[in-house]
Amino acid sequence: MTAAREYLVFLAGRPLGDRPLLSRIITSAFFLSHDIRRDVVLRLVYPESRIRISLLGARLRHIHVDEQSLSGVLRRIERAAHPPPHRGVSPHPGVLVEPVDKLVVSDACFLVDTRAPWLSRGLVDCNYSCFVISAGSNPENASSLRRVRVTALPKPVDTTLVVLNIELDRMCG
Repeated sequence: MTAAREYLVFLAGRPLGDRPLLSRIITSAFFLSHDIRRDVVLRLVYPESRIRISLLGARLRHIHVDEQSLSGVLRRIERAAHPPPHRGVSPHPGVLVEPVDKLVVSDACFLVDTRAPWLSRGLVDCNYSCFVISAGSNPENASSLRRVRVTALPKPVDTTLVVLNIELDRMCG
């Protein structure tokens, strides 16, 4: 199964050990009322550490909505990321921790920006959509990315992910 939605979250200045934030981000990106979204890929990018943590919805196992249940998975991710690995490691099924040389994303991605035009059905490819959410920094090629607005005012990352999922569900079914 290929991902229909890819979310890249740039977490500059945020500690990897911020488990409450990471729990909210993971929950917002993946959870439905009865299951998880198998067509989502969430990539958490830590520019200072030059690492990327990828969570692949199609391969995730034993992930639960509450912060307490996620804490063990987050501990394994944190251990795999310190010190930064020289090559990709998988501390949990569906999770990959890998070094990042360049902080560049595909030109197919949209940068979420509250000053941009609103997200609309005409912009979205329901087979694959990629969104970059900035929480402190942007990719190196941010100036060349198309921008979209999903909320009227700046919101926390987890809220932005929830709104994006709702809008994409509405547009793509």
